[in-house]
Amino acid sequence: MRFRVSGVDARTGDDVEVEIEADSQKEAFEIAKQRHRLFPKSAATLGGSRWVYKMVQIPPMIEITGGAAQGTVAAAFLEAVVNDDAETGWEFLRIDEIGVRVIPGCLGWLFGAPVYHLLYYVVTFRQWVDV
Repeated sequence: MRFRVSGVDARTGDDVEVEIEADSQKEAFEIAKQRHRLFPKSAATLGGSRWVYKMVQIPPMIEITGGAAQGTVAAAFLEAVVNDDAETGWEFLRIDEIGVRVIPGCLGWLFGAPVYHLLYYVVTFRQWVDV
């Protein structure tokens, strides 16, 4: 990775920036100290790329009327969700089921409300970005 390291020149006391090739920010700081006689303050990556992720919660149940085409309604719903985000550069990655345990609050607990579970579905998208 390429880093732009900012710091103070040990000889002149001036603020300077240098570009360094290193595997980590820590390594970039060490190189700046040794090769450039620099007291590093900060480092930013240059020209790197990485994945960013986006999660979209979808309903666990889809309601249809009695006359609707029942065989393909779930696939059509999911296809619409995926295509909407694909138009803005997001790549579909996967769908996960997330369980949530709901514990009643103070009043609910006092009146004997039970603990219950909810299921949510989350669609994960990713996008490759330059940093």
